[in-house]
Amino acid sequence: MKGFLRQIAQKFYSEYGEGNHLSEFLFVFPNRRPGLFFKKYLSELATKPMFSPQILTINELFQQFTSLKQEDNIALLFRLFESYKRVVNSNEEFDKFVSWGQMLLNDFNDIDNYYVDAQKLFQNIVEEQELLSKFDYLDENSDEFQIIKRFWSNIPSEKDRKLYTQNFITIWGKLLDLYEDFKKSLLSDGVAYGGMLCRDAIENLKNKKVEISYTNVVFVGFNALNGTEKEMFQIFRQHGIADFYWDNCSEIFFDKDSLNSGMRFLHENIQQFPSKFSLENKDQAKERFEVMSLPSSVAQTKQVYKIIKDLYSKECDKSSLIKTAIVLPDEKLLLPQLYSLPKSILEKKDSGENVCVNVTMGYPLSIAPINSLVEYLFELHRNARLHDNVIQFYFKNVLMILRHPYVYSSEVEDLINIISKEKKFWIEHSFFGQTELLKEIFSVVEESNFLDYLSRVICSLQSVWVGEENDLEKAFAYCYITILNRVKAQIEKAQVCFSMPTLYLILKQLVKSEKFPFEGEPLSGLQIMGVLETRSLDFENVIITSLNEDIFPKKQSVDSSIPYAFRKAFGLPTYEHQDSLQSYYFYRLIASAKRVFLLYDSRTDISDHGEMSRFIYQLCYHYKLIEIGKEKKMSYSVSSKNEDSIEIKKDEEVIDKLKSITFSATALNEYLHCPLKFYFSKVVGIKDSNELSEEIENDVFGSIVHSTLEGLYKKFCEQTIEEKDIEGILQNELEIESCLNKAFAKEYLNKNEDEKIELKGRFRLIAEIIKTYVRMALNFDKKNVPFKYLDSEKEVKVNFSTNKQEVGFYGKIDRLHQKDGKKIVVDYKTGSSKEMKFDNVDSLFERPRTKKDLDAIFQTFFYSLLLRLNGENGTLQPNVYYIRSLSKDDCSPLISCGSSDVEEFSAVEEEFVANLKELIDEIFDKEKPFTQADRNSDVCKYCECKKICGREKDKDGF
Repeated sequence: MKGFLRQIAQKFYSEYGEGNHLSEFLFVFPNRRPGLFFKKYLSELATKPMFSPQILTINELFQQFTSLKQEDNIALLFRLFESYKRVVNSNEEFDKFVSWGQMLLNDFNDIDNYYVDAQKLFQNIVEEQELLSKFDYLDENSDEFQIIKRFWSNIPSEKDRKLYTQNFITIWGKLLDLYEDFKKSLLSDGVAYGGMLCRDAIENLKNKKVEISYTNVVFVGFNALNGTEKEMFQIFRQHGIADFYWDNCSEIFFDKDSLNSGMRFLHENIQQFPSKFSLENKDQAKERFEVMSLPSSVAQTKQVYKIIKDLYSKECDKSSLIKTAIVLPDEKLLLPQLYSLPKSILEKKDSGENVCVNVTMGYPLSIAPINSLVEYLFELHRNARLHDNVIQFYFKNVLMILRHPYVYSSEVEDLINIISKEKKFWIEHSFFGQTELLKEIFSVVEESNFLDYLSRVICSLQSVWVGEENDLEKAFAYCYITILNRVKAQIEKAQVCFSMPTLYLILKQLVKSEKFPFEGEPLSGLQIMGVLETRSLDFENVIITSLNEDIFPKKQSVDSSIPYAFRKAFGLPTYEHQDSLQSYYFYRLIASAKRVFLLYDSRTDISDHGEMSRFIYQLCYHYKLIEIGKEKKMSYSVSSKNEDSIEIKKDEEVIDKLKSITFSATALNEYLHCPLKFYFSKVVGIKDSNELSEEIENDVFGSIVHSTLEGLYKKFCEQTIEEKDIEGILQNELEIESCLNKAFAKEYLNKNEDEKIELKGRFRLIAEIIKTYVRMALNFDKKNVPFKYLDSEKEVKVNFSTNKQEVGFYGKIDRLHQKDGKKIVVDYKTGSSKEMKFDNVDSLFERPRTKKDLDAIFQTFFYSLLLRLNGENGTLQPNVYYIRSLSKDDCSPLISCGSSDVEEFSAVEEEFVANLKELIDEIFDKEKPFTQADRNSDVCKYCECKKICGREKDKDGF
């Protein structure tokens, strides 16, 4: 069966083509693309040279009957603001007006487009009875009257109703004056917005200010007509020169089905504007539909690759590609889809012309990388501060820009590392002098020159983009600069200055509606289209992606100052109008296709509900064209076929790296928990990202506490400390503050401890918490005086030998002091207190160790062993100071083994050494690979390697 446009071309050619009378016809289409295809079909039918009929879009036809020119949207917003200030007599700033000014523009455009009597719509409403009485032109039994009545009856109490109506009157009382003043202002300069232009054309035709020069006008492929279009159709019909053709050529979807919302406008149009010639109905074959469920958006593009691959082999005639359309309701999938087409489709012909793909849809500039960079630039300068007469930028804004794909480079990575290492939370603009681009981005900018600044940055980007691979980025940049120039021109014309937030709102509004057009040959190649671009066109193969509810049909609400009930009563478009349009686009598109592939995203997370579109349900249950439950569920398994844990074998290279490692207590604890984690961190060298954050990690917090205590006790080294000494420290607030600042500078800010710093804001709060911890430790020590302070943060390096291997051990002991003839090995802990108890030494070496509680015990014993191996022959007592618990009366830093305390390390030393030797031999044993932690272990929860080994997905159940 022939498609809609092809049938019309054939009808008119057979009737008028032979006598060369087609040149006397004007064909009018909703948009430009159907006209191109219509002309193509005529050329295929022509057997001899002929003059082409004239082809126009409906907007071009309206333009022929008015002298008004359509004004730029930015200029319209400024003009409306000027009218608003005159009418309302308000000093309101543009910043507040811009957010709802666009809504008013849309409402005024709808009023004119739908040929609504503005005076009746905007009349003053005092109360509900007056409202109803003023609509005397409405029949009390009419739908419009009942709708308005229901609107007011929904307001529950009489008091609320009066208050609401009073507010309504206040707002709407000015809108008619604003509407008229705005139009008067535009008319004085011969410009208009779209609806105003169309209305003026109709008024000119009705008042015979313009003449119709056409003898035969054919309107093709329209559906939901607005008021001015209806008026235009009636005027041309009254002149006896009009013919109309509606794409309802599907008996099952439109002709007989009164329940299909897509036919809402068609029946009325067909009755009011009938066609001269009849067209064939489209065939409805049941087996031509395939529904596919896929687990992600990108997976759909990969499935399209397979479908195209099956439809078109390498040997196929590529001229047939034009018979296939890929329809993307979700515009964000355009680039992923272009990158997911078969190479055999994309490769160039022998002539060198690449006509195998034609993109008819625009790519939203709002999701292009250039737009995100501009948004980051606004945030950068909006959050900048003046400190000591120097502009400083906030680190989060800086890092977002430096990591943007348009800015990032190896040189920039070095800057990121410096910022993270040196904890630069506020960065002076002079820090960025490495490249011209960075100088431009982080320059000092006045608000009045911000648009020029954005243009300079984008131009700097274009200067560093070389080669064809950056053509798309250059095009995005050019498109954005065009918008900036339009805004700048209007600001200069209006002679106003706007704040940065206002500029941001204006740009955001403009970019939201801007689409980057792709170049291509519309009459050849595989067609990649948006939904709107499919109007009036027919294809043999149709592939529709993202066929999910809220995407297609798209959930749309009308942002309007006109209440829903009044829009409904006066025939203005509502969300039902949009639903009907989308339904029509869907069903007319699939009606003539031989094969239809319907793809939807089956994910069920928060943002993507996994609900397939109502259109699929309708095809299943209402039209019975798809068998229920027969959709193809395409899944991609990402789990390992082997359910066993990952294993890494030890070859000679691994053994050599192990020999170069100096083992610490942390490394050995890591191995006991998860040998694979030990391999990643100590053998491969994978480290946690050095991400700068104003939050202080637990280990850094602990280090600051240790370092502060070390500074306070340093002067007592090799001295006996009495109660009065500790009391003196507690009363010396300046000394505590000084040691704390030095600790902050050294442990967190990576600065010289003597460098002067000032702790403010969040850091001040953290500093106060640390002071509390320090005082708790000092008060605990005061209870246990006298003791001799020996050392703190003591570094010890020793060699350790087994029967098979010799390795290096290293540790930094938090504190050493002597009491009652024993040397106390202290390990500070600032986290949640844990019970310092273990069953036996063997339990410390249990593999895999699932409990974190034993880490501190193992670490303190390890430190004691280091001292012993370093020549310490005296009595060693391992202690763990959980600082949060030190204020408790029953607090004891001793470690318990079973029912007794470990008073001396020698009690467990022999067993500990034996187990440690066995552990070291196991680490070097080639026959024992590095394996994963137990699947049910908690050690994976906060492990930075869980993404690498696949354990992260376990929490989601797949």
